[in-house]
Amino acid sequence: RSAPPMSLEQADDLLPGYSDWKMRQPKLDLRQPSVLPSLCSDGVTLGFDSWATLKAAVQEANSLSAERFMKWSEYFATNSFTAFQDDSLYYEEDIVFTICPGVTLRARKGPIMINSENVVLECEGCVIDVGGTHLAFGSNAKNVLVRGITFRSASSSSLTFFPKWSSG
Repeated sequence: RSAPPMSLEQADDLLPGYSDWKMRQPKLDLRQPSVLPSLCSDGVTLGFDSWATLKAAVQEANSLSAERFMKWSEYFATNSFTAFQDDSLYYEEDIVFTICPGVTLRARKGPIMINSENVVLECEGCVIDVGGTHLAFGSNAKNVLVRGITFRSASSSSLTFFPKWSSG
């Protein structure tokens, strides 16, 4: 059992100046995702069962990641740097996209562009059956994990890393 949290006054008694430091912690208002997974046919998994919906969710994640970067850039440009109380402010959490188990996602063409950090694209026994390229990666696609997917029908390459976007 944990003790109730201290008030700012109690924290200031223990560590003078704490409340001033606490008030300087960033308060960034970030949009929340609107393209969300739905309950899969197995009745347990929350996932995507449509190529178009998965693509829209990944595009939205790319947009949110860029927005987060811009807000942090603005924050650091207008504030002196201080240590953050919440370590999660330093890192982007994993963005997990689960494809419904056993589903085959189909489309004629048009890859899903992943261009944000810490992306996990996963499923159990699913197939991506799309002409052209399946997944394309931009310069911000770092720490990406793809697992459990069988890729079919690519006319070029299932995974494409564009040299003009990559750093090496």
